[in-house]
Amino acid sequence: MEGLKQLIANRLPKKKPPKYQWQELAMEIIKSIPDSYTVSSSVIFRTCKMNPGAAKNALIDCRELSKCYIKYYLKVWNSLNKKV
Repeated sequence: MEGLKQLIANRLPKKKPPKYQWQELAMEIIKSIPDSYTVSSSVIFRTCKMNPGAAKNALIDCRELSKCYIKYYLKVWNSLNKKV
């Protein structure tokens, strides 16, 4: 029985890690903001690719203020991106 379990476990495809660090950050943002499905996920990927530091700070700000809404995230990201 152990041999069969091991064969099945070895046969299952392994999940590939993201190629870039900003992709992992974008996936974290999509998972942590509940209404992120209202906009295209490419918007979030683009914000992370353009300025990952501002994207991370915007996510932290959303979490601290308990305003986990995509519009607030984008508002904070825009204000941080203009300062840079």
